[in-house]
Amino acid sequence: MSMLNIRERTTDKVAVRVYHSVEHALRVAVDGGVWTSKRSSRSTGDSEWAGGSWTEALDLARYGWREGAKDIRKAFADLPSPSLSAGNAWRHDYYGERIDMARFSYGDDACFRTRNGADRGRAKLVRILVPMAFPCSTGEDAVVNRGAAIISVVDALEMTRRTVEVVCCYSSTSNGSRKPDQGFHMNHAVVVKQAGQPFDIERMAFFLSHRASLRRIGFALMESCKEGEPSHKNNYGYGCNIHPDDESPTAIALPELYGGKWNSPAEARETLASIVRAKGHALSFR
Repeated sequence: MSMLNIRERTTDKVAVRVYHSVEHALRVAVDGGVWTSKRSSRSTGDSEWAGGSWTEALDLARYGWREGAKDIRKAFADLPSPSLSAGNAWRHDYYGERIDMARFSYGDDACFRTRNGADRGRAKLVRILVPMAFPCSTGEDAVVNRGAAIISVVDALEMTRRTVEVVCCYSSTSNGSRKPDQGFHMNHAVVVKQAGQPFDIERMAFFLSHRASLRRIGFALMESCKEGEPSHKNNYGYGCNIHPDDESPTAIALPELYGGKWNSPAEARETLASIVRAKGHALSFR
C-alpha cells in the first residue's frame, strides 16, 4: 500500500482526490462520471487529438503501452548509463538474486537484478510527484521526452539502492496564471508505481508519455468531481504545479510540463536529474 501523504480534501478553492493504485483510479474513471456537461473523456470525434479512443485508453492503462516502452528503451540506448554509487546498488544482468517481472514479461534477457557491494539495510524511499496536465498546444515530442526521462531516472534510482514511488498528478487550476493557489484547484493523484513494486515500464510509458493518459483517463477523473465542474467544464482548467499544501520536504515535486526543457531525451533527463540531485539524491550518468 502506498504511504502517499497528499491529503484528500474538498474546500471552496480546492478539490483533491487520491488513488492508491491504477486499478482504483480506473474504477472511478469508468463508473464515477458526474458532470452533466460534455464529457471529453468519452468523445468519439477527436480520438486522434486524444491519443486514441476511450476503450483503447483503458486497455493501455490496464496492460501498458508496449510500443511506447520500446521507443523509450531505444531513445536512451545511446545515452550514458547511470553511475552506480559505491556500496549497495543494483544492476540488471542475465542472472542474479531477484527477477524483474516487468522485464521478464516483455522478453528482456537481462531481467535479473544483481546487488553490488554489501547489504547496508533498508532501501531509501524516493517519492516523485508528476504534474500531468498540459496545454493542448504542447508538442507530442515534449510529452514523450519528459515521460521517457522520468522512466530513465526512476530506473537509475532503483539501481542505486532506492525504492521509488511515482504519482501522476492531474493537477489544474481555473486561473489562467497557472498558479496552483489561485482559482479553483483540482488534483487527481494516481499512484502508478508503489514503493517496492516491480518496475513496469509499459504501464509507466502509458501514464507518463501518452496523450490519452491526460485526455482520456485524467479527464475522466476530473469528470468524477462535481465540485470541479463549474470552473473546469469548458477547458478542464490550466495545467499547473502541485499545490503547495501537497508538497513535502521528502517528496520530489516536478515542475509542470509547460515551459520546461524537454526538447530531446538527453536534455529532458538532465533537467530531471538536476531536480533529483537538488533534493539530495546522488545521481549522475557516465
